[in-house]
Amino acid sequence: MFILRLKSAIILCAAFLTLLIVMSCDEDSPNEPNGSSQTITVNGFVKDANAEPVAGVTVIIKGKAPTTTDANGGFSISDVTKPYEIRVLMSTQQVAIIYQGLTRSDPSLLYFGDVAPWKSATITGIVPPAVGKITEVFFISGTKVFYTIADEATGSYTIYADWRGSENSFTGKLQVLRWTQNSSGMPVQYDAYGYEDNLTISAGGTFNNHNFTAGSLTDPAEQNISGTIVRPSSSYELFGKNLYLNFGSIAVNLGGESGVSLTDNFSYVVPSLAGATFGVDVWGVLFTTPNSRYTAYWKRGIAGGSSVTTINLSSSPQLNLPAHNGSGIDTTTQFLWTKGTGGGISYVIIEPTVSGMGPTFYIFTGENTTSIPNLAPQGLGLPSNVAYTWGVAQYFPISSINDAASTSLIQLAYRQTEGGMADSGEFTFTTKP
Repeated sequence: MFILRLKSAIILCAAFLTLLIVMSCDEDSPNEPNGSSQTITVNGFVKDANAEPVAGVTVIIKGKAPTTTDANGGFSISDVTKPYEIRVLMSTQQVAIIYQGLTRSDPSLLYFGDVAPWKSATITGIVPPAVGKITEVFFISGTKVFYTIADEATGSYTIYADWRGSENSFTGKLQVLRWTQNSSGMPVQYDAYGYEDNLTISAGGTFNNHNFTAGSLTDPAEQNISGTIVRPSSSYELFGKNLYLNFGSIAVNLGGESGVSLTDNFSYVVPSLAGATFGVDVWGVLFTTPNSRYTAYWKRGIAGGSSVTTINLSSSPQLNLPAHNGSGIDTTTQFLWTKGTGGGISYVIIEPTVSGMGPTFYIFTGENTTSIPNLAPQGLGLPSNVAYTWGVAQYFPISSINDAASTSLIQLAYRQTEGGMADSGEFTFTTKP
C-alpha cells in the first residue's frame, strides 16, 4: 500500500486541477460573511489524477439526496450545513472516496485512478556517443516530462511519451544533459548540455531525427549543493536519497543512493543551467511489527551552491484501533491512530486483502479517527467475514481538509511541490460475520 500511495510519486505524472485554494476549514469561506452559520450551495467537481472529469458517478453529502456528476465531472448540492461530509461512489470500480469536515463551497474531489484512455507519441534522434557516461534526453512541456537514456555506444535514443488526458499535443523543450557518475550512481562531472526549443509532438505521431551534434552542446559549469538530514529519532533508518534537476514544478532524476546505512547528510555535484534549481528526496523507515512504517520528504528549489539545506523527516502515524488481526469490524467500529509529527491531513485506505472481495474506502480527514460509512443502500456495503487491511498516509504541510479538496493535495502527492508524507504501514482485520 505504501507503493500505491506514492506511485505517482514514484508513480503517483500529469496535468492537474485548476480550482482555487481557499482558507483552512477553521476559517470562514471567502464567499460568505464572517461568522455566518447559513447553509451554502456546494458546486464541486470530481476529477482523476490527470485533471480529467469523472462523469456519471454518484456524489452524496451526508444527509442530502444523491446526485450524479455531469460530463464535466461537476455537481451542485444546495442547502448544505457546514461542516459537511461528502462521498464519491464509483460502483464500477467498487470505490468510495470520502472527505470529512469540509466547509468550502467549491471542492475538487480526487480519484487517484485514471479515466481517460492512453495517448502516445515517439521522439527519436542521435546524440554524440559517450561510452562510460550517462546521456539523458528529456522533453518538458508544462507539467509533463518524458525522458530516456541514450545508448552510450551509438548515441541513439527513443523517448516513448505516453499520457492520459484530453491534450492531443504538447509544445516544449527537448534537452540533453551528459554526466559521469560514481560507483554509487551519483553524478560527479557534467560535460555536455544542449536543447531544441519549440518542439511539438502530437498523439499517434513519431518525430524522428531530433539530433544533437558535438557542436550544439556546451560544457556547463558545475556547482555543489549540500545539507543535513534530521531523522525523527535514531530508530528511523535512511534507505534512500534522490537528486533532481528542477524546472519549475518538473523534476528530472539525476541519480539516487539506496541502502540502510546512508548518512545524515548529502553533498552533490550539479550543473549550472539557466532557470534550473535542484531537489533532494529523502526516505526513511522504522522497522516495526507487524509492518514497517515509512517517512519521506521532498525538498525543492535548492539553489546551486547552497550548503545550508536542512531536510527534516517527520515521525510516521501509528495505528491503534482496531488492533492488528482484529475481528468483527463493521460500520460502527472506531478507527483510531496517533498522528505523526508532520501535521497535515490523513489519507486512510481501507481495502480488501484480495481485490474484488469488497469495496475500497479512501477517507480524507483532518482528525485522527474515522469509521467506515454505511454505503449498503448504494451497493458498496461492507461484506461479511472478509479480510481487509487499513493504514494511514499523512501528507504535509497541507493545513486543512479544505486544502485536501483542491489542487494542493494533488500537487503534493505527485511531488510537484515541496512537502512530505509519512506512512503507518498496515494492520489486518476481518469484517463482522
